[in-house]
Amino acid sequence: VVTIANYIINRKVTPDTSVDDVLFAIGSKTANFSVDKNELEKAIEETLSENQDAVENYKNGNQGSLQFLLGKVLRKTKGRGNPSEIREKLVAKLSEK
Repeated sequence: VVTIANYIINRKVTPDTSVDDVLFAIGSKTANFSVDKNELEKAIEETLSENQDAVENYKNGNQGSLQFLLGKVLRKTKGRGNPSEIREKLVAKLSEK
């Protein structure tokens, strides 16, 4: 709902704009938000191996390190992926190590 409202407000949709045009534009925009599972797993593994200090800080109770790692994963996936899902996967991986 928020995506639709943002699109209508920010794109200044006119009464002449067809519903199909709006839905197509929103659908193609949100389709780019998803990321392949394998790509996400690879990004998480690379991020954890490249940022050992942040991993250690998280294990020592620094919750800010989790946010740092989340940002790094999102950077690797070029902003694609659900941040909540990525956070869950990061916590799971960090508890394994």
